[in-house]
Amino acid sequence: MRNVMPMLLIGSALAAGTACTSMSSASPSSPSSSGASGFKASGTVSEVPPGFSPLADARIEIVAGPSLHAVVTTDAAGKYTFGTLSNANYTFKVTREGYQDLTKSVLLNRDMSSIDIPLYPVPPAGATARCKDKSWSFATDKNTACLPRNGGVSYFVCPGLLCPTSSSGNLS
Repeated sequence: MRNVMPMLLIGSALAAGTACTSMSSASPSSPSSSGASGFKASGTVSEVPPGFSPLADARIEIVAGPSLHAVVTTDAAGKYTFGTLSNANYTFKVTREGYQDLTKSVLLNRDMSSIDIPLYPVPPAGATARCKDKSWSFATDKNTACLPRNGGVSYFVCPGLLCPTSSSGNLS
């Protein structure tokens, strides 16, 4: 899958997740907690701008931390909840068909009801930019990408033809 820039830095540092065995769940669902004390973890999964739309049926899995492999699925409004979890660092891996996977690390040391996760759609082959009207541009230069009739550029598809590079040739 292609990475899309600029990536939004959300919450704590992003960490790489690995594929794990899943548990079945209802939408939204809550895994059981081994203790009576703990904190609630919930939020919304949505498409990055210009879409902003909530994403139903996104899968959120704990890939690091207590409750390893616990899985929940977003409801029609993009909402999810893990219910009560222990005080610890967690890494969530979020997946949904048609969108790029994302991992997010969270220190859960209080109830958190707004662990919101934006996902980037997978761009069509050859796309160079996402326009503010939700269309894709296939332009070969920044001046013609997402012309005014498309509302301008929301973000460039990176790595790609129109992405900024540093003097070493790496993405900046």
